[in-house]
Amino acid sequence: MKIAIIIRSLRIFGGGERNVISLIEALNIKSIIPKVLTEEGVDEKEIEARYNKKVKFSLRKISTPKRRIFHFIREVFFSNPILPYLKECDFVYDFTNKPPLIFKSRKYLKYIYVLNDRRTAKFSRITRYYIIVTKILASFGIKKFQRLHPGIINITQSEYIQNEIKKSTSLTIPIIYPPVDLNKFYCSEKIKRSGLVSLGRFSPEKNHLLQIELAKKFPGVHFTFIGSIKNDVYFRKLQQKIKLDSLNNISLLPDATFKKVKRILCESLVFLHSTIEEHFGLSTVEAIAAGCLPLVHDSGGQREVVRFEEFRFKDLPEAVAKLENMLDMPDEKKEEYRRLLKTDIQKYDELNFQNKMLAYLDFRIQ
Repeated sequence: MKIAIIIRSLRIFGGGERNVISLIEALNIKSIIPKVLTEEGVDEKEIEARYNKKVKFSLRKISTPKRRIFHFIREVFFSNPILPYLKECDFVYDFTNKPPLIFKSRKYLKYIYVLNDRRTAKFSRITRYYIIVTKILASFGIKKFQRLHPGIINITQSEYIQNEIKKSTSLTIPIIYPPVDLNKFYCSEKIKRSGLVSLGRFSPEKNHLLQIELAKKFPGVHFTFIGSIKNDVYFRKLQQKIKLDSLNNISLLPDATFKKVKRILCESLVFLHSTIEEHFGLSTVEAIAAGCLPLVHDSGGQREVVRFEEFRFKDLPEAVAKLENMLDMPDEKKEEYRRLLKTDIQKYDELNFQNKMLAYLDFRIQ
């Protein structure tokens, strides 16, 4: 069976990339080695180090212009060079945050993270203009810029995005929640926990600057920021900010292995996620599975993952107040919340994601 998976990159330690690795693992169990079409090269050893999974796939690197303007011109005036190959496949899984490449096929699954990423557009003028221009082109009936096509299989990742799509299109798209191997994040209850950890790529929309301001209010508490470096300029900005403010209670940990990520999650008391309008929040699920208490922005998909208002904040003063309460919380109450939160995240177990994705190939993992 000829299966293709499209993803912009597997070198960014993000939710979309983890979705793809989990799908590849499921396909491998069924003796299928998929073709991964991506803009960046990556090998299986790097995947194992980052995601703690041994998977087999063949890779086809998609060449793209380095300058965004030339990339956009190619999208507008030329057909995608991988399109002929996709049409030969038995099934295609598309995990890019772009319009689908095929408009009418029940063998093409589009996993929709968001229709138009307002979150990223706030920090990127180029992204903002791209969204505006493609919306205009789509309004003229140009199919290649329409983000939703009823003729293919459309799936989304959270109730939040499902509702956003329904508001825009009046269509209800089914949900397949992103996967977390809950057992792999199990931590011993005997480990003494302290400090805060955040996990997510180093990119402006992740709102690390708010996390730094929060760390200023708690000089006796250590904060660890883990993530892949998507934006060198932004990462250096964070380093400079921490240095200029003479903050000794913040550690930046770029491109960490899974082993190191898990160790820090197991040692941390609180998981901090400050992204506004996060589409889902896969790292929050992982942190809860590891036994962290979450402190997340009160918006987007985080409300689905964290149902307790005492663990959600709208701004810095509220984050300060909620963190103070969490640090002062009796141990028995912390344990009770951990138990309830871990019960809530069972629906995100990886096997559910894998079986629902394989169901489109009439497969199932026992």
